[in-house]
Parts: sequence; C-alpha cells; structure tokens
Amino acid sequence: MRYLLLPIVIVLMLSLASCSRQSTGTKPTDIQIAETLIYNHQDSFYTNPQEAEQHLTRVLKQLSDTSARKRLQLFIGMERMFQGDTKGFQKNIDDVRQYCQSHPDDKSLSGLYWNDCGIANMLSGNRDSAITCFESANHDFVLAKDTARAGDVSINLAGLLRERGDMAWAARVLQQALVLLQGKSNRPATIRFAVLYMLGAVYSDMYSFNIADTYFKQAAQNIGDANLNDQYMFYNARGNRYFFDKKYTQAWNDFSESKKIAQQLNNPAFVAIAESNQGEILHNQGKNSQAMPLLLNAEQTIAKSGGGDPRSTAYLNDLIASVMAHNGDMSGARARFRSTDTSAIAKEPRYMMTHYERLADFHHLTGDNASAYNDLEQARLYESEFRNKLFGEQMADAQQRYQHDKKMLGQQAEIKQQKEHVSNLRLITIIVIVFALAVIALVLWSQRRKRQILRMKFQNQLTELSLENIRNRISPHFIMNVLGRELSLNNEGVQRLIKFIRQNLLLVRRSIIPLSEELDFVDTYVELERKALSTEFEYTMNVDPSVDTQSIDIPAMMIQVFVENAVKHGLRGQNGQIYLHIGVAANASKGITITIDNNGSDRQHSTDGTHTGLQVVLQTVELLNKYNSNPIQLVYGPQAGGVWHVAISIPSGYNYKPLNE
Repeated sequence: MRYLLLPIVIVLMLSLASCSRQSTGTKPTDIQIAETLIYNHQDSFYTNPQEAEQHLTRVLKQLSDTSARKRLQLFIGMERMFQGDTKGFQKNIDDVRQYCQSHPDDKSLSGLYWNDCGIANMLSGNRDSAITCFESANHDFVLAKDTARAGDVSINLAGLLRERGDMAWAARVLQQALVLLQGKSNRPATIRFAVLYMLGAVYSDMYSFNIADTYFKQAAQNIGDANLNDQYMFYNARGNRYFFDKKYTQAWNDFSESKKIAQQLNNPAFVAIAESNQGEILHNQGKNSQAMPLLLNAEQTIAKSGGGDPRSTAYLNDLIASVMAHNGDMSGARARFRSTDTSAIAKEPRYMMTHYERLADFHHLTGDNASAYNDLEQARLYESEFRNKLFGEQMADAQQRYQHDKKMLGQQAEIKQQKEHVSNLRLITIIVIVFALAVIALVLWSQRRKRQILRMKFQNQLTELSLENIRNRISPHFIMNVLGRELSLNNEGVQRLIKFIRQNLLLVRRSIIPLSEELDFVDTYVELERKALSTEFEYTMNVDPSVDTQSIDIPAMMIQVFVENAVKHGLRGQNGQIYLHIGVAANASKGITITIDNNGSDRQHSTDGTHTGLQVVLQTVELLNKYNSNPIQLVYGPQAGGVWHVAISIPSGYNYKPLNE
C-alpha cells in the first residue's frame, strides 16, 4: 500500500494547490478575488464540498472578467472529478479549453488548464499523456512569469517519476523547483513545503535516510503554515521513512497524525491508507489480532472508492493473507495468496520481493519447507534486482549532486575572485575616502578656528559696548522704584502703570509665558486704557473653569497685540456703547480657543499703521507651526454688525521648543 498510493494522493492534493493566491491591493481585481476564494476553499472541498461549490458558483456569476470566471469554473470542475462526477468535470474543462484556444495570450489560465488535464490523465493511468500536459503547463507558466505554479507542475512531474521508479530524476526535478522558488513572493512557502517533504519521500524510497531527514526537518519548520492536505502528506511520507528504517514507534506516531488529519478532511481514502500502514506496523510487531480490523476496514474503504491501483490492491491482499496465516486461518490465507494478481506487480521488484517473502513465511507456517525455500529463492532474486535498481538510482542521484556541487564550487571560486577584486577596490576606495575626509576635516577646522577668532573679537566689542551702555544709561527698574516711592500710593492709575511697565520689562525677556500671566498683563493694560475710552465701554474676560491657565503656555504678547489693536484702532475715539470681550475655552482637540471681539470693526479695518505687532505674531505662529503636525489656528477680521473677531486655537501639547533655543 505505502509504495504506490502515496504518489496518487499527492497528485490529488496538488490539483488544489495549482491555483495560487494573489496579493491584493486596495481594490482587488476579479482574478485576485477568484484565486483568493480558490485558495481559501481547498480544504472545504473535502469537508463540505456541496456548500463550497454553491458559494463559488454564486461568486462566479458576479464576476465580470471572463478569465476570472473560467478559473473558478476550472476549479469547480476538478472538485467534481474528485467527487466522482466525471461528466461534470469534462463539461467544465471542455469549456475552459475552448476559451484558451480563442485567447492564446492568457498563458496563466492555459497553464492551469494543462495542469488539471495532467492530473486527470494521471488519475486515469495515462502517464505519458500526463507528462505531456505537465510540460505544456510548465511552459505556459514560465511565459506568464508565474513561478509558484511552475513549482506546482514540477511537483506533479516528480510524483509521476517517483511512481514509475525514476527516483533520481524525480529528485532532480524537485531540487530544481527549490531553486526556482527562491526569493519569489507568489505563495512560495506552501509550495516549498510540498517540495521539501516530497524530496524526503523520494530519498526515503532510495533508503538515503540521512538526506531524507534533512528535507523532512526543513519541511517540519513550516508545517504550521501548510493546509490540511499538505500536513497529511507530510506525516504519511515521514511515517514511511521511519517504517523503511524499522523505527516503528516513530512511524506509528506519524501515521496516527495522518489519520487524524484525514478524518478532519472527511476523506475515507486517506483514512484507509493510514489504517493500512498502521496495520502493517502491528503485523511486523506480531500484533496480528489488532492489525486485522484495520486492514480489512482499509480494504473495504478502497473497494468502495473504486478498487484502487491494482498494484496497491495486490500488496494489501498479500498483507492481509500474511496476517490471516499468523492468526491461524491457513485456508483463508491460501485463498488470499492464490487470488493475488502477480501480473499487476510483475514489473515492480520491491513488490515481488515482498510477495514471495510473505508466501515463504506462509509455507513455513504450514510446514511446506520445500515451497518456502523456493519462495525465498525467488524473493532473493527480486531483492537482488531491487537492490541493483536502488543502487543505480543512488548512483545517478550521487552523480547529479556531484555535478551540482561541482558547478557550485566553480561558481563559488568565481565569486571568491570577484570578492577579492571588490576587496581591493574597497581598500583603494577607503584610502581615498580617508584622505578626502582628512582634507575636509582640516578645512572645517580652519574655518571653525577663523569663526572662533571672529566671535572673540565680536564678544570683546559687545563687552566694551555693554560697559559703555552701563555707564550712560539709567536702569528702568531704578525709575520704577523711584516712581513707586515718590508718587502717591493711593493713585490707582499710577500703580497700574508701574505694574504694567514692570510686566512689560519681564515679558520682553521671555518668549513663552503661562496663559495666566498674559491674561493678567492684558487686564492691566485694558484698565489703564479705560479712562481714554467711552464712558459706556464694556469689558469682560471669561475663562472656562476647566482651563488651567497656570499650566498652559502661549507666545508672549499674543493676546496683547490683538487687544491693543482693538483699543487703539477700533475703540479709542468712539462714543456710545462700545465693548471688548475676551474668552478662553477648552476645544475639541483638548487644547484651548481664545476669542477677542470688539465692535470697532469699521475703524479697525480702515486704519493705516505699521502693523508691526501683528506681523510679529503671524511670523511667530508660522515659525512654530513648521515644528508641529497639529498647528495653531489663527483667524481674524471683520464680521457682520461691525464686529472685529479674533480666534486663536492652540492644540494640546504644542511644541514651543524653537522659541526656547
């Protein structure tokens, strides 16, 4: 069973893997949608095929791109073939063939068509036709620059070659596929996983267990990304490797894993293969009473699914006969051995060797030692033929790997020479760069030295000027102190003036101040100007209680400039009811919004002036906003009803670092 059924189920799995999932952009195309659906429904065709087909059929009607619709149609056809609906498969694949003939430039779809034709021929036993189809598929995929699917075809070809016994050739095809998949982005990981475990299976068949283990270990590292079909095949292949090496405990564990996955896939054929493998392990361990139910169940399942491959059927029949003999059912065993179709395995020396070994064991149990001796002689002849063929495959593979290694050594020698050449160029380049850096460093040092000398001269000049200024000026703080002593303490206006001048002197030295200080400064200024304004002047300052004016910073004079403009150019000289309203509130961006409103819009709009303060504010905001992704929003100008409105929105966490540097 393990020799021939495994390649067949590999092929079944690969028909589903032949459609690659494409990466999608912001708006996927119809082809990308179709292939993503195909990829996502691979396992569904085993677990719930009817629902999967209904879903894909609904999507098929919604796609406008004909090529995308044909891809879904082709996939549905393959699913029908796996479910035994050959007519449904043929109808779909004929329709796709006609489309490909009328659209020869669609190489990707043509490659899918030929790949599925190859699988259909493979399952029908038409190996030569299957190989021709796979070659056509590979040719079209290469033209379409579809490396992943070209890798899929290589897997199918290798499966055919392995089934035929051309192990070295199969290994070469798979190794070439590994090289082909390097650095590609079109779902290479899943395909590479299949290539790796198939290489492990091929080298297991050649009894090159160390090489097989290397590939199985690489595959095991990515088994979590594989679909259920691939996982089943991995455990089945590695279980065979352990069985051939008579490591039955490890083999049993892997076959148990493959059986669990087969049950998840709801695939009776896969379950039968796992049970037949487990049954053979139990037979080799002398546990024949436990082996018999597993083997009979596997035989019945295979018979229900169409009988299976004749060679595999003969192998399983001999195995059951051997178990019967060890269970004491000699008549049943004899009938089984007589019914074995040896013509189906006549060209398979490994099968014939196993057949005669089991027949010799049966004759020995019945006491017919002469027949047992003759059977053993026949078994040794086939064993010799098998070992010669195995040795030939091993030698062919060794020659292939030698040629590959020789080529690699030649390439490495050439690469080494190129590296030495590059190394010499790099050394020369480094010397030139070091010399250039030394020259640049010398020039920079010279320029820096000149700047230091100039700076020292400038600082000396500043020092002299500062000393001269100290000698010739009167301190503003001295003036404030004298005014405070000499003028009446009861004169509220004078006291406000003194406070205003002191605040102004302090603000001149600072670029960023707390909002509370700015508001206090503005309030002092307005009170000083109140007597110069109309007796009906109304002034309000409303601060939202949720705003912490002590912890919020703003550029110095930002509010004062707009308030001063409002008083000087808008309100001063007007009679009647005039007002100035200042508001501070929290905004949606977790920052604050400062509003300044007055009803001197007409005069304020028409008054000429230098606008120096406003220009400074605008330049300051423009500079700061360059360093902040969330900028200060500044809006000012006339509104309806003669109102001049200013709104300053400062976001939370605003960065004032440029003004502090």
